[in-house]
Formats: sequence, C-alpha cells, structure tokens
Amino acid sequence: MNEYEVIKGTENEIEFQGLKGIYVWGTLIGVAGVVFLGIILFMILPQAHLVLFITVGGIAAIFYFAFKFNSTYGRWGYQRKKIKDGLPSHVIVRRPKSLRR
Repeated sequence: MNEYEVIKGTENEIEFQGLKGIYVWGTLIGVAGVVFLGIILFMILPQAHLVLFITVGGIAAIFYFAFKFNSTYGRWGYQRKKIKDGLPSHVIVRRPKSLRR
C-alpha cells in the first residue's frame, strides 16, 4: 500500500496529492457527505446498484471539480476571484465646488 506525505509548513498551506489549501478540506467534507448520503439512500432505496452509482458518481464529481478549480484558481481559491471581480475599475470622487483644488 502506498503512503502519501501531507506537506504543511509555517508559511505553506496544506497540500495532498496536488490539491492545495481549501480544496483539500472541501474534498474531504464533500466525500464524507456523499458517503453519508449513500448510506441513507441504501436504507431507503431497494436498488443497491442505483445507490452505488449515485455514490461513486458523486465522489467522482467532487474530485473532478476540486482538481479543476485547483488548476484554474490556484492556491487562494475561488474566493479571491470573487474579491477581484468585485473591485471597481475606477473611483469617481465628487466634492462640492468649495472643496475642489
């Protein structure tokens, strides 16, 4: 069985198998949620194949999007893009004529 090293330093975020920072935690929480959903569906639905398909498909989708966002948005994640998109391109300052230079 392979052993994987989890790298974390003082200035470095956590990294595991190429996923960095927020994507590691998001992936772990998402996979745990899908497994929990699979357990609940297994108790409700009589078709075990359908439950297995939903669970495996959900886990595959989580890993796909985690690696896609990791390569697209990098270390700081999607939150930084939202902040950059929200910044104004220019600022208009309106002052009364008496205060203008």
